[in-house]
Order: sequence, then C-alpha cells, then structure tokens
Amino acid sequence: CKLLANTFSKYFQLKEFDKNFTPRQTTREHLEDIEFDILTVENILENLPNKNSNSPDDIPYILLKSCSKILSPTITEIFRIILDNRTIPEIWRQSYIIPIFKKGEINDPANYRPISVTCTLCRVFERIISTQIINFLNKTKFFSDEQFGFLQYRSTTTNLLSMLDDFYKSLEKRENIDVIYIDFAKAFDSVPIELLLLKIKACGINGKLYDFIENFLTKRSFKVKIEKEFSESIQTKSGVPQGSVLGPLLFLIFINDLPNYLPSDVKIKIYADDVKLYTYHQNDNRRDILR
Repeated sequence: CKLLANTFSKYFQLKEFDKNFTPRQTTREHLEDIEFDILTVENILENLPNKNSNSPDDIPYILLKSCSKILSPTITEIFRIILDNRTIPEIWRQSYIIPIFKKGEINDPANYRPISVTCTLCRVFERIISTQIINFLNKTKFFSDEQFGFLQYRSTTTNLLSMLDDFYKSLEKRENIDVIYIDFAKAFDSVPIELLLLKIKACGINGKLYDFIENFLTKRSFKVKIEKEFSESIQTKSGVPQGSVLGPLLFLIFINDLPNYLPSDVKIKIYADDVKLYTYHQNDNRRDILR
C-alpha cells in the first residue's frame, strides 16, 4: 500500500503557472446559489446502483436507495445547510484509491492504474450542483464549440464528424492538411487548483457555490486500499478530484479557453484532454505553424 501510495502521490504535486495570468471574464451573469428540492434528491437516490461497497463515509449506495423516500427530506436539508454554511464535511475531502493492474511487471507500481472511490453522499450532492452549473454555462454559451467531451449531444462521434467535415472542404480545394494529436499526460491530476479557481470565478460562479467548490478542491487526501489494508493518508496538491462527479466538469472549465490562444489559421478539436490541432496549406513552408 505504501509503495503504491507514494507512486500515486507524485501525480498530485503542486503545479506552477504564470501568476500574472488573468482569465477573461466570459459573462456578466452569476450563479451563486443552488436549489435543492426533495423530489430531485429522492429521484437521484432511487437511481443509485445496487452496490454495497463502502466509500470513505461508510454509506453504501444500497442503503440510500432502499430508504430513498424516508431519507430524502433529511438529506435535502443537510445539503442546504452545507451550502449555506459555505463549508464541506471533512470526510468529503477524502477518497480511497484502488490500484488496478494494467500490464507489464506486476511488482512495478507504475503499472497500476489508480481508481478513486469518493464519498457516496457527496456524489449525490455533486450530481445536483453539476446539473445546475451545466445549465447555467449552457445558458451563457460558455463552452467552446470545439469541446466535445462530457457534454450533452456531443461525443467522440460528433468530434470526428466535425473534423472530417473540415478535412473534406480542404481536400476539395486541393490543400494539404497537417495534424498533431495530443494526449496530455495525467491531465486531470495536474491541473493547478489556484488557476482553476480563477477560471471558475471568471465563468460567473460566485458566492456560496464558489466557496463550496473551493473547499471541495483544497486540502484533499487519499488512502490506497488493497482488500482490507490501507496506506497512510496522503494530501493531494493539484488536480480535479478523480472519481468525483464534478471532476470532469471542472476540467472542461479549466481547458475551455485553450482555442483562444491559437493562431487564427490553426483549428482545434477537443474531447476532454484529447486534443487535435490541424491546419490547411498549399505551401510546405506553412507547416511550421504547428510547431
């Protein structure tokens, strides 16, 4: 456990960034509060998986699902108190990491993929606020048209079709096409939290909701779990929380402005952290633009 924990901890080290960088404000509208209602909470509880596995809060899904009607009023009130107090239960900052062997030498900790298990009740809370944040960001037209990951009506298929449409138009003009494929290593784990928070505020998330997200992202820790054995707790200093509901959405917010920093004749398609850059030209000297 200790060896794997030390290996995984290297993924979450503090990342430096230009402290003079200021994200561009994308909207004058603000989302500061979230509505919690009993029916929404009850519906989420009813649709939880039939799992009895334990999370750091020791609340199995099956318990919440079986008692959804009885528990939903109390849970709704707890959620409201948490947001109103602009805080977070300490246990919600913790996660278990279960190492899954990939391939290669079985004794090499680098050959294990970390699968994170977060608190059950926190995931229910995240589901509610994630939906309302996405609705707000869609309303303000925040998401780049070039991002196809984790968004409704967008997928790897629409990503590919959009790129192929550009390619066909270019080929009809007898242009050359240069493409670079980029897969960022440990992209979700290496996000600088301070920079992410600046971008969250720039997209219009403020007030109680911003304070919750800030608490959610900071002072997090994990333990490696192998069967019934646990490593010591290790603090994470970077990254969006792996295994969380909010994690993918927060990453989309972080990477959303990437197309703004490209030359006008360089196109981009993004699926979460998978990026394709391409340009068209009839002169080989133009190939340098992708370097």
